[in-house]
Amino acid sequence: TVIAPGKFVRNGDASLVQKLFQTVGLCYVGTEDQLDAVTGLSGSGPAYAFATIESLADGGVKMGLPRDMATKLAAQTLFGAAKMVLESGKHPGQLKDEVCSPGGTTITAMHELERGGFRGTIMDAVEASALKAKEMGELEVQKQEERTQEMENEQANEEQKSEEMKMEKVEKKVKMSSPQ
Repeated sequence: TVIAPGKFVRNGDASLVQKLFQTVGLCYVGTEDQLDAVTGLSGSGPAYAFATIESLADGGVKMGLPRDMATKLAAQTLFGAAKMVLESGKHPGQLKDEVCSPGGTTITAMHELERGGFRGTIMDAVEASALKAKEMGELEVQKQEERTQEMENEQANEEQKSEEMKMEKVEKKVKMSSPQ
């Protein structure tokens, strides 16, 4: 989770909210202009992980593993790898290098992923999601501005009607009080 305190947030409130969110997971204090990138990475991230698990499982099934076994192995593999990144403090690239033996199966697999544009495709997906989030946010701001303008116009119309009614009452009083 990333929280972005607005200009009306009092000192200490952001850290209080951060501590609250940290009771259930990671929470960072960021800026509003980072939120679309957070959406592209973390908001859409579970779908990337699910697709990766599914792809790994499909590869296992292709090579003869039962679907249930392949899916659980794939999920556990991603879970374990994520845990290593979080607990070791090492860069993911360093951890990858540590499991790639020279001339081995893993470096051969990594070569295939790179040939297919794996990392670039993932980065493009994060960017596309972030840009879509920004677009959706801008549309929402535009809709809110339109609603605000409509409300202001309605209020102005009501005020004008009220003034017109007052004028009509005054005119009636003037007519009634003036000798004919």
